[in-house]
Amino acid sequence: MRIRTLVLIAVALVPFGEVTAQQKIDRRIPLDPTASFKFFVSSGTLRVVGWDVDSIVVTGTISAKSQFFLGGGRQGAKGGVEGEGLQAMADLTVRVPRRTRLWVRGGEADVSVEETSGPLDCSSASGSVRIQSTASEVVAETMGGDLVVQSSADYLRLKTATGRVEWTGRAEDAAIATVSGRVSVRGGGMTRRGRIETVTGDVRYEGGLGAGGTLAIDTHAGHVDLLFPKGTNATLLVSAAVSDLLGVRTTSDPPVPPGQTVTEVGGATSGATITVRTFKGRVTAITSP
Repeated sequence: MRIRTLVLIAVALVPFGEVTAQQKIDRRIPLDPTASFKFFVSSGTLRVVGWDVDSIVVTGTISAKSQFFLGGGRQGAKGGVEGEGLQAMADLTVRVPRRTRLWVRGGEADVSVEETSGPLDCSSASGSVRIQSTASEVVAETMGGDLVVQSSADYLRLKTATGRVEWTGRAEDAAIATVSGRVSVRGGGMTRRGRIETVTGDVRYEGGLGAGGTLAIDTHAGHVDLLFPKGTNATLLVSAAVSDLLGVRTTSDPPVPPGQTVTEVGGATSGATITVRTFKGRVTAITSP
């Protein structure tokens, strides 16, 4: 029995040793400042950093049995790590021209993108995604991880399933969707057109709305907290079982269906409209003095 146990332990240790062995990566290729670049990592960590050099540099480590690839021309390139399970583990930093059009996929990896200004499409299946960007277009998604974004963009799309969404910045056209994750918005907010959707996730919106803009917040069971900065002018339409509208003026003109409340945020009319609907949650709205 003892001999059999020792054999099993020895067999179990062999693949572990193979997995933990690592390859060092230090590769670079030229790339034009506004070219396209695609990169994929299945598991581990991936950090993408923008810089003012017309080349891609990839450094870090990958597991011994995984395969690294990087190729292309000045007008476009792609790279990544191939393998299965732990054999595809990676810990990489990728430096790209700041204005590169980026397509980044993380699989189960944690992904971060920093100091870029080109259009960005970034996702991870179950890892976290963190973005700090000045891109005009940002699309980011993760199913099981958290999504933390600092970005001011013309077009913004953020999506999770169970992970929380934290966005700081402003966008002319923005949409955030999650199933059970908590949504937090700070900064300039959605200035022209915005939508936030959750099933059970709570929503906290600290921002304004531009003149003539529209913002719709829909949740089945989540609570909604609205904190409007001084100078916000908008019509707020609330449909909720419980609402607490502090510092906003309630009006009955125009008439609204039963269960809804219309309030005026600020003293002037800007044509902006904020619609909030929650079936089981409460809604709280506060304006800064």
